[in-house]
Amino acid sequence: MIPVVTFYLLRDWDHLVARARELIPRKYEVVVTHLTKNCDAVLAEFFRGQLLVMLAQGVFYSLGLWVIGLEFSLLIGLSAGLVSFVPYLGFIVGIVIAGVAALMQFHDVLHIIYVLIVFGAGQMLEGMVLTPAINWRPHWSASSRSDICSYGRGTIIWSFRDAHCFTCCRNSYRLVEVFSRAVFE
Repeated sequence: MIPVVTFYLLRDWDHLVARARELIPRKYEVVVTHLTKNCDAVLAEFFRGQLLVMLAQGVFYSLGLWVIGLEFSLLIGLSAGLVSFVPYLGFIVGIVIAGVAALMQFHDVLHIIYVLIVFGAGQMLEGMVLTPAINWRPHWSASSRSDICSYGRGTIIWSFRDAHCFTCCRNSYRLVEVFSRAVFE
């Protein structure tokens, strides 16, 4: 289903944007266009940064597993890095696959502990170094940074990936506000 929808969205994107632009009241067109372009830029920046984080994690996991001596270190590490777009999924998948591979290859618990150390260090590297360095927007104000600290990585259930989601939610709220003014005026 997703490939079919993606194909038609890519094929008809310009037509969809033109039709959506016709629905915007003329007096709010500048504001709505600005907010949607800002949201698009933030999401594009987030996805580019997330791809870099995934690549760095895959390389780190591969090198760590290679140092341990695991035979399929490149495949397992890059797979775990690729799946790490979903928070904690790459970590879990990587530990399970690398742990089973280490158990089958070495037949001891010590190498499983090494696998846990590699993936634990990879998670710490991602959370404390990679994501803040790559996906941080230094031109945010101090109040936005405090919003990041209060809404961001502090909770697991409501983890807004470094306030990119927060920025898009704020812009979406502004769009709803603009449209509601247009409708009720």
